[in-house]
Amino acid sequence: MHNAPNPDHHLDSRAEERLALATKLHETVAQDLALLGYRVDELIADSTLTNLQRTGLRELRTSIIAINKRFRDVIYLSKPRHREALLENLKEMLRDQVLDIDLSFPLLKSHNEELLASALIEIAQNTARHAHARNFYITFEATDEKLVINVSDDGKGIAPVSHLNLGIRIIDQNLKELCASYTCESDGSGTRYTLNIDTKHYDTNHRL
Repeated sequence: MHNAPNPDHHLDSRAEERLALATKLHETVAQDLALLGYRVDELIADSTLTNLQRTGLRELRTSIIAINKRFRDVIYLSKPRHREALLENLKEMLRDQVLDIDLSFPLLKSHNEELLASALIEIAQNTARHAHARNFYITFEATDEKLVINVSDDGKGIAPVSHLNLGIRIIDQNLKELCASYTCESDGSGTRYTLNIDTKHYDTNHRL
């Protein structure tokens, strides 16, 4: 008699592989980017440079910093999700906004936690980079019948899903797989996501 494969085992294996790859990349590429930035700093300090050359190097240095930050964001998205780490990452991304974030809703099964965390990170990135928002909120209502998560900001709004924006498409794809239904309203007063998640996705073996 053959036992059916355990999907959680495969999820855990994939998570471990992603973590190993993310760690390796973080220890190599991120360090190389940092060293490149330090080398550019040394060049900027060269007293024989013209003002035009120094300005060009400073622009290059700014680009390296931006690339390094985006790389670290991608590395985070490759790692297994933990609520504490997710919260810290949201705080880092949204350090210019006032935050009201509550992630104490029931834990979801591993794959669903990944879908949700990835979507929340992309939503936060849109707020941080494009919305010019002052405030960012995550609230929820949880019962034995349903989990409703509300994510919003008070920025200038976002482009529709049909717009060629990779981040928005990732959000849409993840939420369609995760949620029984979801809505996104966006206008000049901000962006508001409402996620309706079936309680069958609760991880009943673990509690916060």
